[in-house]
Amino acid sequence: MNNNKFLKYVRLVLLVTAGVLFVYLLWMNFSPLGEQTITYSFEESPFVEGLRPSTRIQDIECQKNIGCSQVIFSDPIYFDLLLPRRFQSVKLEVKYQDPSEEEIRVGVRVGDEWQYYEETLVTQQTDNTWTTGVATLNLKIATIQANKATFVLSTKHIKDNPETIKIEEIKFHLKRDTYSKRIKSKLHDWYTKIFK
Repeated sequence: MNNNKFLKYVRLVLLVTAGVLFVYLLWMNFSPLGEQTITYSFEESPFVEGLRPSTRIQDIECQKNIGCSQVIFSDPIYFDLLLPRRFQSVKLEVKYQDPSEEEIRVGVRVGDEWQYYEETLVTQQTDNTWTTGVATLNLKIATIQANKATFVLSTKHIKDNPETIKIEEIKFHLKRDTYSKRIKSKLHDWYTKIFK
C-alpha cells in the first residue's frame, strides 16, 4: 500500500514539474504581456551570439564571484540576438568601463550587410568603476533573418586611443503590443471598415 502511495506522489511531482516547465517555455516564447528581458553576461546564452569579430576583442575574462567581461580594442563589433518572436522595440542597456568617456553608439541592422540604424548610449548611472548606458532602437525597421537581429557597437575614439572598452553586461528589454491591445486594434479596424 505504501509503495502505491509513493508512486502516486512521484507521478504528481513529475506532472506538476512538466506542467510548470511547459508554462514557463510557453511564456518565454509568446511573451503575453508584451515584454521580455534577455541578459547577456558573457556566459553561454541560448539567445545571444557573442561579440565578433575576434580580431577586435579579447577573450572573455571570468573572475570568481565577480562575473565575466570582455574587452574591445577596435570597432565596430557585432552581436546577434535570437528573437523568440517579433518585437517592436528594444531598449539596450550596456554596462561598461570606458576610461576615455567618449561617445559610444549602438545600432541594429536595417538593410543589407552594412546598413545600421544607430543611437548614442545615454549614461543612465555610474558607480565607482562601471557605467550603464541606454539606447532604444526600433525593431520594426530592423532586418530580421532566421529570427535574429544583428547589432553593432562602435565609438570614434578607440582606433586612435590605446584605451580599451570593457563590457560586463548587455540587457535587451524587448517590447511589443500586448494581445489585448492588438485585438482591440483589429476590432476597431473591422468596425471602421463596416460602419464607415
